[in-house]
Amino acid sequence: MTMQQTDVQVNGQINNNLSKNLDNLCYKESVVVTDTYANLLGQTIRAMEDRLSAMRAERALMTAQLRDLDEQIAVAQQDVETAKTIWQRSPFSGSAIGETRPLANLGMTDAVEFVLSRLMLRLSPTEIRDKMAEWGYDFSTYKTDVVSSISTILKRFAVKGWVEEIAEGHRRKSYKWIGKNTLTGSDSGVGN
Repeated sequence: MTMQQTDVQVNGQINNNLSKNLDNLCYKESVVVTDTYANLLGQTIRAMEDRLSAMRAERALMTAQLRDLDEQIAVAQQDVETAKTIWQRSPFSGSAIGETRPLANLGMTDAVEFVLSRLMLRLSPTEIRDKMAEWGYDFSTYKTDVVSSISTILKRFAVKGWVEEIAEGHRRKSYKWIGKNTLTGSDSGVGN
């Protein structure tokens, strides 16, 4: 073997060993890089899964709270409807909700009719006067006896057949609304 051949052979072995060492080095670095990347990726995935679990738990809690709120809304809505029904059956029906002075702008005859037709109870002229005052009727402009004026109105209603007159002892009478008789039927209240 010549020197030149030996140099080529030695150089070949060096190149071959160098190539193997370089391959091993790249593989090792690749493994190191891959291991580091895998660790970081694994930590990231675990953190994302934890966050996803936390979001699902929060959603479950919010869904339960939403269900509770929906139930509370349904109860409140039913309460409002019940209160409106009571309002419509009250003497104040036809007035704005919350308006408890429905007689403020009525004349005395209409106010007496309103009280009797809304309450549908047996009432004396004094009780009618008290209820009229409670519901906003202003008696301050009257110079005469208010109860006498109410009694006169009630007697006219009795003659027309709108009220039932009920004797309650000596000179004491009460009145109960029957309703206005019309050609088309019976009218049981003001403005109906």
